[in-house]
Amino acid sequence: MGAEHYTIGTKTTHLHLTVEIDMGQTQFEELSFKANFYDGLNAKGGILYIREDTAVFKAHMYNIGDLSEKTIPISEICGYKKGLLTILTIFLVNGKKIKLAVWKKNAIIKALEERRHAIFRHLGKEIPQLSRF
Repeated sequence: MGAEHYTIGTKTTHLHLTVEIDMGQTQFEELSFKANFYDGLNAKGGILYIREDTAVFKAHMYNIGDLSEKTIPISEICGYKKGLLTILTIFLVNGKKIKLAVWKKNAIIKALEERRHAIFRHLGKEIPQLSRF
């Protein structure tokens, strides 16, 4: 599942594998976006994968520091803030903020919101309103 990376000389090729995900009546394709994940002052480059109920950031091996996967439970998202140029901040119900630099902010928010709505519909719960930040 996910994307595989192949380096040929100085060029990296991304192979996107499509995975169909079934959540009740809704099927989602796993999506991937190039992203930088801000960890304090350090921004790590990698790929943001949007799956059935999680978004997962995987740093590429050229970064310094903690390269562990960062998992964002989609059901815990409570808001978004579009910053200057490429900055997107995702707010979670536990008070955490996930700061990313991405080119496709609107596509990422749309994919996350489709999944968030499907999660709550599948659970038979009311969809929580997003907070304004």
